[in-house]
Amino acid sequence: EKEDIVNQLKELSEQVGDIHRLNENLEEEVQVQMKERQKALEEVERCAHAAAALEAEVETLRQVQEVKEEERHAEVAQDSAVVEDIQNQLDMNKSRLDGVSHVVDDVARLVVSSLVADVRVELRHERDAMEQEKREAERATEEDRAIHALLNPKTDQDAKNQAR
Repeated sequence: EKEDIVNQLKELSEQVGDIHRLNENLEEEVQVQMKERQKALEEVERCAHAAAALEAEVETLRQVQEVKEEERHAEVAQDSAVVEDIQNQLDMNKSRLDGVSHVVDDVARLVVSSLVADVRVELRHERDAMEQEKREAERATEEDRAIHALLNPKTDQDAKNQAR
């Protein structure tokens, strides 16, 4: 029985040794896992910082984009106002040109009417002068004939007519 007890003690001693080795292996494994966990936690923390930095950058870019979009809307509104102002000025200028065109047409009609009247008056004067010249020429011709007839009577009857 002693021998059984000794054998049992040896077995127990071997089991205790196995347990110690398992404990050591487990402690080593726990240390490795702790180190890996620490590395993973550090990586998670680094990623969290990087994510926070990216979120901040995204927010900054979003704000910049909003400002640029507001500026663009303001520029478009300003450009639209300028275009509308130019269109209004063009419309006013067109109205003015239409008015000026009517005035020019009226003035042209008056000038043409005046020129036509002046030409008619001039033509009337020329016609009157020509008629006067014609009458004078006819009278001169009649006088010349009468003088010629007086100076050169053709027949006795002509001489009597001349004497009268």
